[in-house]
Amino acid sequence: MMRASGAKREDIEGFVEYITTIKNVEIAALFLELPGNKVKVSLRSKGKYDVNRIAEIFGGGGHKNASGILMKDFSLQKAENKVLSEIEKALE
Repeated sequence: MMRASGAKREDIEGFVEYITTIKNVEIAALFLELPGNKVKVSLRSKGKYDVNRIAEIFGGGGHKNASGILMKDFSLQKAENKVLSEIEKALE
């Protein structure tokens, strides 16, 4: 999508934080497909939700309200499915 639109990586910096400003959004995730079958995931939260716990499941880290993951040997679709499943569990 970025390539098709002519966007650069720096164009999406800060976007995940913006998502958390939307009413009723508690956890935001941004997935960036990288060369070599890798996916970078940025997680942000507000309130009681600890995205660091989600990141740690996949070998990532950070802190309660901002964490990241570098998923190796994952397609974008597989990474989305795995991470979104953990986000759904956290929101229960």
